[in-house]
Amino acid sequence: MDIFKQIQNVEKYLKRLSLLWVFFLFSFSLSFASEFKVLIVYSPKQMPQKEYTIKALESVLQEEGILFSRMDAVSLLSHVPENIWKTYPVIIFPDGVAQQLPEDIKYWSEEYIKSGGNIFVIFDAGTKDIYGHYRNRPIFEDILGVNYCLYPKKKEETYTLGYFKLNKNYVKKIDIPPGKMIDNTISGYKYGKLKYPVALTEQTDNNIEIIASIYKSQFEGIGASLKRHSLGSAFFVNLPLCHLKSESDDILLRAFIRFYLFKVVHIPHIVNTPYAKGGLIINWHIDSHLDWKSIPMMIEKGYLRKTIIYSNHITAGSFLKKPGDGKGFDACGKGKKIASMLTKYGITGSHGGWAHNWFSENILSGKFGYEDIKRYIHINNRCLRKVSNQIIKEYSAPNGVHPQPITTKILEELGMKCYYYTGDSGSAPNRTFYRKKMVSDKVWAFPVTPLGDVASFYEMSVKGYTPKKVEKWLKGMVDFVIERKTIRLIYSHPYDIPHYPEAILRFINYAEKKYKQGELLVRPMLYFVNYLERFVKTKFSFKIKKDKFVITLYNPDGLKGIPVAIPKRMCKEKLSDIQDEFYYYKVITANIKKFRYECELR
Repeated sequence: MDIFKQIQNVEKYLKRLSLLWVFFLFSFSLSFASEFKVLIVYSPKQMPQKEYTIKALESVLQEEGILFSRMDAVSLLSHVPENIWKTYPVIIFPDGVAQQLPEDIKYWSEEYIKSGGNIFVIFDAGTKDIYGHYRNRPIFEDILGVNYCLYPKKKEETYTLGYFKLNKNYVKKIDIPPGKMIDNTISGYKYGKLKYPVALTEQTDNNIEIIASIYKSQFEGIGASLKRHSLGSAFFVNLPLCHLKSESDDILLRAFIRFYLFKVVHIPHIVNTPYAKGGLIINWHIDSHLDWKSIPMMIEKGYLRKTIIYSNHITAGSFLKKPGDGKGFDACGKGKKIASMLTKYGITGSHGGWAHNWFSENILSGKFGYEDIKRYIHINNRCLRKVSNQIIKEYSAPNGVHPQPITTKILEELGMKCYYYTGDSGSAPNRTFYRKKMVSDKVWAFPVTPLGDVASFYEMSVKGYTPKKVEKWLKGMVDFVIERKTIRLIYSHPYDIPHYPEAILRFINYAEKKYKQGELLVRPMLYFVNYLERFVKTKFSFKIKKDKFVITLYNPDGLKGIPVAIPKRMCKEKLSDIQDEFYYYKVITANIKKFRYECELR
């Protein structure tokens, strides 16, 4: 590259620096290794009080097999954008922690995108100057084609609450599962359509793709947009994604990371589903004497079969609502034989503390604190271990009553590893956050995926959903996890099956068919959490060395089942039979600790 031309480019956005400093920057930039990472950029003035937003973002990147680094905005300006993009093809400016950016970031970003870089701007990044005052125009307006901060005109009306709706052309491109939207608007279990913090916007460039909109009765605006430049791109989402993740709403941050990084930029990554197959957890909650009849019926009519391995969670006590009512499952008494039957068809987990409604109501009323919750979960586990001859590692809260963080801390103390969760609804298994902190790095949340504002078959029947609608959703969940190479959980109760007997059986048949075709894994929570624990501990790198693209992985606990997603644009030859539009998937099938692979660059 012509050094004087390079210097001229640098001077465009670093006019205040001496010529000697420019020469230093240029030589320093050449020292970057040609590897692939996502760079998270933040304002040093907003650290450490807003660091939780970065930690929330980093947890999702790690769980999605994406390499990343941090850098403050001032340090970023000391690097030449024409060179840094080769190491960092994507830069993320998170919400909350990247509001106050220096003016020169605008010019630096323009050069970075012209060179082939890609920028992901979240919510309020670049809306303030370094002194904390709102700018007349946000820093990234020109590269995004959106004015996403109207504070100079709208003042306190600038930020409000609104609904978030996907453009129908992008519904199949964004990883939001069927049932998590009502009329393409993001919804939640028990809540229906959800209102989110949003900013009023103005579109300033007609050459952008509108991916989602925000709306309420008195306004409509841009929810998410993509502007493709000649070599790079700029992506904007009008939601505080990292803040939402930090408060147990994981799905939108994860979905938009996967969309932009995997489907637009096509960065290499490792895949968080075993063998690059779809993963589905069917979680049965067994809490009543009614299931003494339901479970034998499930065996007789084929709802339970050896190819479909369930997470079966039992409330073990003899009562349901109050001591002595005799309506509990009674796993160590009258229900013992039935509980033993279930061990052939899945893993036994604990559904709360001894008596279903009694346990949840005592927590909600404040009668049960930390020690009571722990005591009754332990009693429940002890009975179930005796009956199933399994160590109890899975958990689900009766009526979804799972006060954070204490319940998860109790599970960790009891040696449990995963739990059904109504937070983060519709999303993948994750180490959830609550009140801006990761609850546990040892116990994983498995969010339930709803159908609109309901999740169990009983609730669907109360809503008046037809068997056709329920069957379509169930089969849609199978297709979703297969197509997106992701993991999701659905739940109900065995005694709910009579509401949709044929629809559920056809769903089971469909899932078994996909399993036999090698596309789907229907496994318990514990199967997937054992994989995910290894996955997040895996060390890996993606580098260019001369004319080769080189991949290395290392895990002392073994790499078996971990797939590598290799962008088709990187390599000349066909690398694997497992492929989609953008990637080849190289699956490590041997139980090895080290893996190296290289291909000739395209």
